[in-house]
Amino acid sequence: MIDFFGKIGANREKAMKVLEAIIAVWHGKPVQDVLNEYQDFVFQLPGYSFEYIVYALNWILEQEDVNFTGRP
Repeated sequence: MIDFFGKIGANREKAMKVLEAIIAVWHGKPVQDVLNEYQDFVFQLPGYSFEYIVYALNWILEQEDVNFTGRP
């Protein structure tokens, strides 16, 4: 969350694209598709790289899908 807050401080429009990408991953869109779609919109933001965020989030969500029945 603190990383996202830093991104909002740097560029709110680009940070909101990161949030859109996170939502796309939540909805099951393949990571590579999300990277291809949003990479050009979110470059030069501070903090964790966009690629790291999207892959890490996907791994976490896959783990939780194993523990529970899936995402609504």
